[in-house]
Amino acid sequence: MELVGLGDVNFQALRRTWVTEFSAVEEDSHVRAAIAGHSVDVHQNEYRQSKVEAMQLSMNKLGEHLQ
Repeated sequence: MELVGLGDVNFQALRRTWVTEFSAVEEDSHVRAAIAGHSVDVHQNEYRQSKVEAMQLSMNKLGEHLQ
């Protein structure tokens, strides 16, 4: 990782990124969990992260709703 300028990136960060990106293309949480090699609960609650863009969109929707 050092050779390509990613010295601070570890396996866990790569795995979490992969799980998050994979969730954008595969809707079935059971399929995602099976491919990632863990339970649906672990997949959803430990590895999958909300994207900043999705959080911003949600907050914008809330703002519109409250107006």
